[in-house]
Amino acid sequence: MVDEQTIQKCLDALEEQEYKLLAWGDTEVQHTETELINLFNTVDSKSAVSLFQALRKRALILPIPSAISQTTYRSRMAETVNLSKKLRQWFHNKNIQNSKTLVSDFRFVRRPRFYPRREFQATTVIDDIGQNFQLNDIQKDALSLIIGGDERFKLSGFQVRATERILKALNNTTNSKSSGTIVCSGTGSGKTLSFYLPAISHLVQSLISDSSSKVRILAIYPRKELLRDQFKETFQQVRKLDDFLQRHGSRKIRIGTLFGDTFNADYLEDEMRKGGVPYDLLSCECGGQFVWRNERYVRQEEILDCKRCGKSIDSSKLSITRQSTPPDILFTTTEMLNQHLGNSNYNHLFGARFDQSIPLVLLDEVHTYEGSTGAQTAYLLRRWMQKTNTRPHFVGLSATLSNASKFFANFVGVHESLVEKIEPLASEMIEEGAEYMLALRGDPVSQTALLSTSIQTVMLLRRMLDNESNNVSHGTYGTKSFVFTDDLDVNNRLFEMIADAEGWDHKFGNLSPSKPPLAFLRSSSHPEFAQQKHTLQQLGQDWSSAEYIGHSMDEHDRAVVSRTSSQDTGVDANANVIIATASLEVGFNDSSVGAVIQHKAPRGMASYVQRKGRAGRSRGMRPWMVTVLSDYGRDRIAFQRYESLIDPEIKPSKLPIENSHIQKMQACQATLDWLSSKIGKGNIWWSLKNPQERQNNQFFIKLRNEVQKLIESDSTVEELKRYLSWALKISQDTVERICWQEPRSLMMDFIPSLHQKLSTNWALDCEEWKSVSKQGSPLPEFFPPTLFSELVLPTLGIRTLRGPKDNRVEEWESLGFFQGLKEYAPGRISKRYALNHKYESDWLVPCNFEISPDAETAIDFEIVEAFGGSFFHLKSLLAKNGTTFEVYKPSEVLTSRVENSLITETSNAFLRWYSDFSTSENGTTHQTPKSSEWNGILSDITFFKHDQTSQIELTRYTKGSNSVINFKSGASSKVKFSWTENGSAVGIGTILYVDGIKWRFNFSREQLFNSLQEKDVVDSLRLTYTEWNFKQSPLFKNEFIGAWVFECILSAILRIAKENNQPVKTVLSNIDSDENYEIVLQTPVELFQLKQIDENAAEEQVLQKEILKFLSNIENLAKLKPLLQTLYCELTDNSFYSWAFDILSSTLSGGISNLVNTLLPDVAEGDVNVDSIWSDDELVVWLTENEAGGVGIIDRLEEIFITDPLSFLNHLSHCFEMCEYEQVNYDIHQILRQLNSDDELKTKFKKFREATDFHTRLTTLEALRAAIAQLGITQTHSFNSILHTRILKAGSTEKNDDVTLKWLDEWDKLEKRMAFEVPLVSIAYILARDSDDPIDINNNKNKIIGQLWPRGRIVRNSSLQFYNRFAADKQLFERKIVYQMISSKTKHVEYSKSWLEEITSILSSSNQGKAELRLPTSMVAEINQILCQINLKTIDYHGLLFHMRVSKIKRQEDFFSLFIEMAETIQ
Repeated sequence: MVDEQTIQKCLDALEEQEYKLLAWGDTEVQHTETELINLFNTVDSKSAVSLFQALRKRALILPIPSAISQTTYRSRMAETVNLSKKLRQWFHNKNIQNSKTLVSDFRFVRRPRFYPRREFQATTVIDDIGQNFQLNDIQKDALSLIIGGDERFKLSGFQVRATERILKALNNTTNSKSSGTIVCSGTGSGKTLSFYLPAISHLVQSLISDSSSKVRILAIYPRKELLRDQFKETFQQVRKLDDFLQRHGSRKIRIGTLFGDTFNADYLEDEMRKGGVPYDLLSCECGGQFVWRNERYVRQEEILDCKRCGKSIDSSKLSITRQSTPPDILFTTTEMLNQHLGNSNYNHLFGARFDQSIPLVLLDEVHTYEGSTGAQTAYLLRRWMQKTNTRPHFVGLSATLSNASKFFANFVGVHESLVEKIEPLASEMIEEGAEYMLALRGDPVSQTALLSTSIQTVMLLRRMLDNESNNVSHGTYGTKSFVFTDDLDVNNRLFEMIADAEGWDHKFGNLSPSKPPLAFLRSSSHPEFAQQKHTLQQLGQDWSSAEYIGHSMDEHDRAVVSRTSSQDTGVDANANVIIATASLEVGFNDSSVGAVIQHKAPRGMASYVQRKGRAGRSRGMRPWMVTVLSDYGRDRIAFQRYESLIDPEIKPSKLPIENSHIQKMQACQATLDWLSSKIGKGNIWWSLKNPQERQNNQFFIKLRNEVQKLIESDSTVEELKRYLSWALKISQDTVERICWQEPRSLMMDFIPSLHQKLSTNWALDCEEWKSVSKQGSPLPEFFPPTLFSELVLPTLGIRTLRGPKDNRVEEWESLGFFQGLKEYAPGRISKRYALNHKYESDWLVPCNFEISPDAETAIDFEIVEAFGGSFFHLKSLLAKNGTTFEVYKPSEVLTSRVENSLITETSNAFLRWYSDFSTSENGTTHQTPKSSEWNGILSDITFFKHDQTSQIELTRYTKGSNSVINFKSGASSKVKFSWTENGSAVGIGTILYVDGIKWRFNFSREQLFNSLQEKDVVDSLRLTYTEWNFKQSPLFKNEFIGAWVFECILSAILRIAKENNQPVKTVLSNIDSDENYEIVLQTPVELFQLKQIDENAAEEQVLQKEILKFLSNIENLAKLKPLLQTLYCELTDNSFYSWAFDILSSTLSGGISNLVNTLLPDVAEGDVNVDSIWSDDELVVWLTENEAGGVGIIDRLEEIFITDPLSFLNHLSHCFEMCEYEQVNYDIHQILRQLNSDDELKTKFKKFREATDFHTRLTTLEALRAAIAQLGITQTHSFNSILHTRILKAGSTEKNDDVTLKWLDEWDKLEKRMAFEVPLVSIAYILARDSDDPIDINNNKNKIIGQLWPRGRIVRNSSLQFYNRFAADKQLFERKIVYQMISSKTKHVEYSKSWLEEITSILSSSNQGKAELRLPTSMVAEINQILCQINLKTIDYHGLLFHMRVSKIKRQEDFFSLFIEMAETIQ
């Protein structure tokens, strides 16, 4: 009998060996039985054969389908990667040879998992805690029962510390202030237990002392899925104490919920008539469903019965309705607390009644409460404490946060000194098991949608996990998969497509079998399997490994597919595959989840880390994280820089509680809290949302009277102000601003508006009830429907049409203003609300809209058709020609169903956005320091802020959309929709009152022309300009085809130039010669992946055929030749300069965006927006906060600027200097060169590669890092990522170093000859043709791309890229244009004996306050001495002595730059 630990060690040994090849792209790795037994001998020489049999029996190693007689094996890990690389789009009744390839390349990383060591015996810990905190025997016994009474049970150090901290806080009855504990740790580490150990043991003592019914622990969750999951776990935990409590004369612990799905006993009669209602929050041990039967409901018995075994749960254990006896532990959501804090029917559950304050509050997944949502929730917690007069101990559970204590204190509204952070120590972490990360790049050549790659990935991965019926791996692998998207529309599309691929028909929320799943095509039970077995194995379509794992793979083996999002009720416990959005990315704890698939690059790394953490939540599991990426945009960059997916950097969390917009919204809701206390019984939120049902009710009469007092009585207003100050914990000055400052002030807008609604029965245009909101918020003009909503008020009501075609029924949804306009841009087909069946889809088009294929047309769209009568006039804008242009704001969007069956759901549209910035004279303007490098370029900077009543009135509006309507025939049509009102062009938008900064840049034409003629700048722009110009050619039906044709022609040109040693000009002049033309036609075939038909044949795929068809017409090549001349000719034409000016404006905008990230790293990308506007030689760049009311970002930036303007602008300059990735490229290249001559360095590389255990690897890594540091190389996160994922990856050798160096040298040499930057794909193609194996060029090219890394403009400008939702066109950047302008103003000194005198001379001059000292990297050890000399040196400047300072030290390739300034002379 072999033990589990030895089995896992054997699996580690095998996977580590396979990984040495997989890391290099070789998926054909396999071992014979003899090789495996020999390998396992190194782990346990006595049991190698038994270990082999055990791993095979558990399907941890799999026999490989092969035509040869000898059986070979792969680990399940290696076989999964192998089959993933070979995925194909294959349908029923289609020939396998006609299937399309779906994956062009992959990146794979296997790495160990780390857990906190559990080293403390639980029984000993309980005794120690009992002694230290004077716990009685009851509490100690309760602690023992919670951990199951197992004497062998052990705790981690952080769990012990958390238990002690929370018990200490709960036992401290003398402290009248709120306090907090935040527990930070990774997935599966036991954070939850660290809360429940102290919480439940304290609750036991409390119940024995006082068994009255009241809530004693309040557990608040951001999302209901997390609540459901934790509720089940807690119910199981507290049941361990039932007998114990009864022995001590107490009742059992009762738990309950209050959220959207909690039963409301007053509204159950109709459901009960059907026999009862199911209770989905718990399931019986037998697997049966609990139900509240009608007969028990009639007898007023709150008892649940299992439908299968009859087991019951009574009210002593569970509060099942909102009206039930209050539970001891209440689970609720932030939204429920927000909406029912003023509801007298339920708010006693929140401690709102006398002597029912709640001593302990749990806040799970605290790290998700950031941004405006976090700030809103922070104020909600403050309102709750004031409303209930509660001062609890808050416990937060969170992923790792760098500023956890400060963040949590700010969040819950307590002093930081009263909050303690608990987390595992580095010394407490141990290595155990492994995790797998796989990035798949879709194949653009096959012209299949990326969704197809994700669908096949999901199908395969589900079948490479365990079958839930046998769990053959004993928990090493999971049984379920989560699939994440970032968009509800994509979520619904993916759900429908995966369900269809699995053979289901989806109608009205139910799945019914309709056909065999597509996986059946790869099954040995398929009727045609035997005859095409060989072909299937050759093409990687034999999935018999899944059968070996335990999946039947027959025509009935369908994965159960479920969907969960904000639109769904919950996760289907029986589902194998769950398609999810952000609603499931936090806290959902299902130990059977073994894989997470992310469709497209994640929008945020924090979210990505959360999603990854949904898999492998049970210790010992080896989870998968698979990311499916396209070959476009940020997906391409994410794939090329895949190390960012493996080891992402997460920004610290932020909490903008100073945002005046959020303060006003929360003040409005706090006012409703206050009014509800005045009125007494009633539900103020529901009543204001449904006023028709209570129009003559005493509640409204009292409410109207109280509002009237606020209008008439100063003393009542003062009373409210005091309440707001206490409830929101804000100053009296802030309260005054909230009450009186426009827009949406409390006393000038909110109270009068509420009074008007109450007095006129919500009348609008003399029609009663017309202004009643159809959205979630009772007062949508003043606060959004949820804490997670967009803050642009009001939100948009979205009308959809549902039901039979001849009897459509209106249904209403709610979306944020900008989100709603984007989702329903005219011509865009949306499946956001496609919940009932796969044919549901909506769009916004004019009535009787018709379009024929291959058309290009412009259509006017009357806004009354699009928005009904919900719009109102927003603003009149003055156009350039002197006419006025009207802008309207709607509150509803009237969508229609897509009825044209010839149109595909891929039809898309993008709004044409415009912006108008209106400012007052009150902005604070600062001139650029005279001696700054920005002087003469940046005229001034003006700050506009709410607190100075100088906020910007920003009008964002759209004039229509540009849409592409796609047809099932493959044709497409372009439609330009334009908003009109009675035939006149108008805009649709809104006004935002935001804080912002206006940057005014002035450039003379001569200055720009000179910069654009610098060789370094021209070489950097040449290829980018040529490609941009090339793609605009009308010869291409879209830019995507133009981009692929350009990549092929460029690669052909470079190949010809290199092979014939010719300049580009010569190559282009002869490009249509027979020899060269043949190479042009050959390139698409070699550059992209061919479609394998069988082992001896392959053919071109769709995109290759399209490119070849285009290039086969030699006239097309002749027409393109003039567009390629800019690869070698002088760039002096007006078109180039006009293009370059746009590049300059986007580059400066990107630098300003990056400046915000540099100075305020807690600010997220979506928190600010950058817009640029040219006017003659002046460029104005607007940096504005995206949320109205003043988030505080501009305040902080102004404070930094005023404190030190020079430092502020130095940081801006830094944004245009050599970036980290450029330096990393140089450093890695230098290290590879150094290895040729430095034997000591070579030995350290060798020892690190040979390290086999964790300790040796750590020791050799420290030695290697020390050796690299001696070379003067800064080992940044990016440097280490490239070093370990490329140079030191598994299986690398000294020979690989030599080859990589050769490739880099060849790349440099070719770029120098061409005088422009050569893209990674092109150089990899050329190197692949020069390789020892020129047959499989595409595969060799992919291996080279995997070994090298992106450089040039892709990385040089990556930090300048920013997202602007109001910019339709893709922006291009070039930092070298700006850097050339500003760097020429700073004089530099080379290090010599006289360096200090030369620096002093420069700084003493009347117009120079800054200088640069350059010294070689070999002098890294002398930098401290040089700094001392600088700090001690004084300069006589106009009779005054000043000290110098070093503003920045930067390494630039092979030298260090020390930037030295005398601040007093240049401020």
